[in-house]
Amino acid sequence: MLFIFENANKREFWMKNTKIHLDIGYFSPDGKLKEIHAAKPFDLTGVPSRSSEIQFVLEMNFQGFRKEEIKIGDRLNLNDVRQALQQRGFDPDNYNVDP
Repeated sequence: MLFIFENANKREFWMKNTKIHLDIGYFSPDGKLKEIHAAKPFDLTGVPSRSSEIQFVLEMNFQGFRKEEIKIGDRLNLNDVRQALQQRGFDPDNYNVDP
C-alpha cells in the first residue's frame, strides 16, 4: 500500500491491528527510497523514520523490498503516482507530486 502525504515530514507507522509482518519503505519528496524498516504484527511502539523529509510510505509484505530487488536509493515513478492520484479523483498538485 502506498501512502502519499501533502508535505514531507517525519513519519511513524504502527501495526496495531496488522496480523502479518510488513516492510515499511520511507521515500523523500523526489521519490527516492531513504529507509526500509521491518514491522512486527500488533506492535504498538511504531516504526519512526529517521529522516524528517518523508512524503511517501510504501508498505510491502515482509522481505518484499528484498524479493523485488528494491533498495535504498531506488525511486518511485512520480509520473505513475500523479496518474494514480488523478485516476482516483485527486489533484496531484495538492500533494506536491512533481514528476
